Amino acid sequence: MKRTLIALTVLATTPFAAQAHDTTPIEREMASQYNQIKEYRRSGELTRIEYRRLLREQGHIDNLLRQARSDGQVTGREFRRICNVQDDARANILREASDWQYSRFRRWLARYR
Repeated sequence: MKRTLIALTVLATTPFAAQAHDTTPIEREMASQYNQIKEYRRSGELTRIEYRRLLREQGHIDNLLRQARSDGQVTGREFRRICNVQDDARANILREASDWQYSRFRRWLARYR
């Protein structure tokens, strides 16, 4: 009786454990994007407005991750949604850094470091 009860609980919890996703790739990408934004700002490739907009977008991703974790697990749907938002954020970072708008003082300062 005890063995069947243990077996049933293990089988019942298996689908829920399979649904939960590890958020390490999301956190790694967030750190990478944040460092990339900082580097582009330091080099003068991002203006102050672009910099703030991109950081606000990173905050939005952080809020999505926090909401996904609030119930104790990140489902596949939540994981894919956050990954899609991160892909859009990566494209926005690259687009803003290569749009020929730059911070004159920061670009001048970057030359003499």
